[in-house]
Amino acid sequence: MGRRRNRKKESAGFIFPLPLAGVLGLAAAIALTYLWLCGRCETIGSQIKVLEDRKTELQKRVGSEEYKWASMKSPVHIERLLQQFNIHMIWPEKAQVVQVQAEDRVTPPVQVAANVRNSRRDNGMLMDD
Repeated sequence: MGRRRNRKKESAGFIFPLPLAGVLGLAAAIALTYLWLCGRCETIGSQIKVLEDRKTELQKRVGSEEYKWASMKSPVHIERLLQQFNIHMIWPEKAQVVQVQAEDRVTPPVQVAANVRNSRRDNGMLMDD
């Protein structure tokens, strides 16, 4: 008598190959990542477009304000305003003009703060112990 076959180990259906399942899963992941990146790029592109439009609008406004400011500070406009408000101004005498040299200019704030700190330390008002 021969050995009987074990029917539990026999498969009756189709077995999907594991390497093919891995490749298909990887392809699906890559496809989803690609779609996500495309959507993200479109979103960022639309945000850039909005920001570029806003930048253009702001540049136009800056140009307009610079033009207004330049026309307001022009000598002709200033003279017109002086006449309008009945303000009579004359040029100063030569003795009234003070010329500021490079050494006489204001020192930077950091240097001033350091000088104040040192003078307080010298006067006993500040202790670093």
